[in-house]
Amino acid sequence: MASSTKEMGPGMRQDTLDDFFGDWNWRKITNLRHTMLRKIKDALPELSEHEVALDDLKEGLKEEYSEALSRWKEEVEAWECDPSQPNPYEQSIESDKAGLGIHATDTQVGKLVQRSNNLQHQIEAWVKVQELYMPMVTALRRDKSNNVITPKSFQLLLPSQVGRTATYDLKFQTIEWKL
Repeated sequence: MASSTKEMGPGMRQDTLDDFFGDWNWRKITNLRHTMLRKIKDALPELSEHEVALDDLKEGLKEEYSEALSRWKEEVEAWECDPSQPNPYEQSIESDKAGLGIHATDTQVGKLVQRSNNLQHQIEAWVKVQELYMPMVTALRRDKSNNVITPKSFQLLLPSQVGRTATYDLKFQTIEWKL
């Protein structure tokens, strides 16, 4: 419509755009039944595919995750029935988003997720280094955690934190002191 209205005055342009958008919305509403029927026909075959994929996922999960899966399923169903409930799909991002404020942009949230993923990879690299050079820390970490490594709950277990409970090379104390 831009090329058709570019030489019109402001009033005529506004009336023409209003007529165009009104016509577009009327056509959209009158064709809604055909659109919804087409979408339902497309969705029904995919329903069985998604049910098979969910069953495969359930079988692939270990016994220890079945409780978490059922809890997550309950959260999803509660959210679908009442949208005021916390959204289980955005829960991890929303909890990290608290520091950004209520008007965070998608770019800011994306950068936050990217930084969180980067931190997660660095933590996993640190765990591998500790397993190699400080093997006793692995046993301590297993005792203190539930084997889930998240940036918020992770303890670095530096030489000063471990103390005399683990054996390690003294150069690690020097490195920690420099850091």
